[in-house]
Amino acid sequence: MTFHDMMKSLHDPEEKSKLIESIVCDHLSRIRELYYWRGKRGKEVDFVVKNKELIAIEVKYREQRRYDLGGIMKFRNGFILTKDD
Repeated sequence: MTFHDMMKSLHDPEEKSKLIESIVCDHLSRIRELYYWRGKRGKEVDFVVKNKELIAIEVKYREQRRYDLGGIMKFRNGFILTKDD
């Protein structure tokens, strides 16, 4: 992706959401080994990091009132990163 493409994507909510998720992935991968989780019924979590326990991290950047949080609810510890955070 060129710089021009990246700047253009900032005006597209779908692309902006993907860019933010990539930035979070890049940051987390520098400090911890990352995993992805998908359950039997298709529920998923963007990132899972292992500290003393597994910690689920879901990135929700798009402006939505309702989020599908079924995946993160399967974990004891987790974070939801939103546009407002």
